[in-house]
Amino acid sequence: MRRGMTLIEVMVSLVILMIVLGAIYSILTIQQQRATMVSETSVLQADAQVAYTLFKWDLMLAGLGHPKNNAVLTSFNNTGYLGSDGINLRGVGFGFEMNQTRWSYMLEGADGTQLIVARFKDTTTYFKPTDHIVILSDSREILDPPGEVIITQVDTFTYYDENGNPKPAQRLTINAPALTKNVQVVITYNNPDIYNTGILYQVNNGTLERGTEDLLDNVENIQFAYGLDTDEDTIIDTWYNNIPDSLLRPTPYGRRWALRYTMVVASRDIPNYTYPYANVTVEDNTYALTDAMRHRKRTFFSGILYPQNLEPY
Repeated sequence: MRRGMTLIEVMVSLVILMIVLGAIYSILTIQQQRATMVSETSVLQADAQVAYTLFKWDLMLAGLGHPKNNAVLTSFNNTGYLGSDGINLRGVGFGFEMNQTRWSYMLEGADGTQLIVARFKDTTTYFKPTDHIVILSDSREILDPPGEVIITQVDTFTYYDENGNPKPAQRLTINAPALTKNVQVVITYNNPDIYNTGILYQVNNGTLERGTEDLLDNVENIQFAYGLDTDEDTIIDTWYNNIPDSLLRPTPYGRRWALRYTMVVASRDIPNYTYPYANVTVEDNTYALTDAMRHRKRTFFSGILYPQNLEPY
């Protein structure tokens, strides 16, 4: 007759089984936590990449539609959250606003309240009443009338040049007389606040703000540096933490300048992770990390731009 398991053997087997099941559960829990952390980190980095792309796009569009002697950038050095920098940009439109911006060129000079401009095939490029416009020369100098210019009426017609060639055109009636003998560029800006005041990029309590909108959470810091070609050899040789006076007025032909930027994006708290440093240094800013902040991983987005609309030509 076969002997069955004793009570002690059953208990030992149950204990072993519980240990094995506990180990499996722990492994699965750790794997799930890691998968969740990787997923959240991936989403965070994807969101950061989108915001980063828009941010670069805005920087490249700064100064569009402004005369070259306008100061369209304003810098704020170490004045924000954890010593973050800020930057204010002005232009006819930026990433979100460019679909409202149109442009064309004049087919003849103007002396009065009517401008004749080329009309393109795409009807979305047509000017319309209430559009705000700026009139620039080919050397990016603003023309009369100064101040806010608004289209009050638009007529579509065929224009005949001095050789009798037909050209699709629009006749723009504006609220103030314009005076220009040469063909000029006309650009709309349907957000006067952005053109005149601009949008401010800053970090407020861990959130990157674009004007009045929240653009990205978990942004720990943002820094800017401004590079200048001081000897006119087209090579950036000096970097500044604030925009130097040399960039607030027209720079000599051939002189270049650049904008260097760094954005620090932090993850959520990771209990078993410790950031290897007690401080973070970016450009001229160093900020200390609390114990809680050291349980976050960090991604640094950085680069250098040469904003073409701010270059003299």
